[in-house]
Amino acid sequence: MSTAVGSTAVRSVYSMVLRRLATRGRLASLGALGAVLMTAGFAVGKAGDTTRPVHGGVTLLANLGLGVVLPVTSLVMASSALGELREDRSLVYLWLRPLRPWVVPVAAFGASVSLVMPLVLVPGIVAAVLSGTGRGLPGAALIAIVVGTLAYCAVFLAFGLWVRRTLLWGLAYILIWEGFVASAGTGPASLAIRAYTRSVLARITDTELGLGTMSLTTGVLIPLIVAGGALTLAVHRYRNLDVD
Repeated sequence: MSTAVGSTAVRSVYSMVLRRLATRGRLASLGALGAVLMTAGFAVGKAGDTTRPVHGGVTLLANLGLGVVLPVTSLVMASSALGELREDRSLVYLWLRPLRPWVVPVAAFGASVSLVMPLVLVPGIVAAVLSGTGRGLPGAALIAIVVGTLAYCAVFLAFGLWVRRTLLWGLAYILIWEGFVASAGTGPASLAIRAYTRSVLARITDTELGLGTMSLTTGVLIPLIVAGGALTLAVHRYRNLDVD
């Protein structure tokens, strides 16, 4: 009985958060990012680098797909899932409902992933196919985007509950830490989700990539562990949140 009640509560909160996130403005702007990725994939395929047939497509997916489209889309959706409710002080209406503490963060995470996955996965795989590079690039893109989506969404969901101005701090993480600091060595790179998604791409396609130096197992498992840890933190924060 409690399981049924729990699943009903998750579905209810999931639907509510999904409706709030799926605005025309967000979908159009993030869809435009995906369109840029697909257009770039088409351009790479037309260029047809015969000396390094795989390199162009892998580099495109690593830099634009995994470096920009995936983290930015995840940031916009996941940070707003509960962060927006917190900012406009309407989170109190959920917080005061007789729900188990894990229900709201888990449902918000599910709603974020449900929107981010198609917005990134479809253009990512289409770009991989259009690039014409073959050698497992579409499959590599699929795995890297899935594990990256789970990690980024969980982290940015927690961001939305822990800090204000989440978009600003999230962009700082993406552009400064993942874009520059992570390149300084293995220590900073280990704290960059991008390093793991690039490693998945590099290992499956057998291509050298900056930051993509970890094993395939590490590239898949660590983002999943990060997702679980960040979601746990989000539940903890939600349970102890001061809602005014």
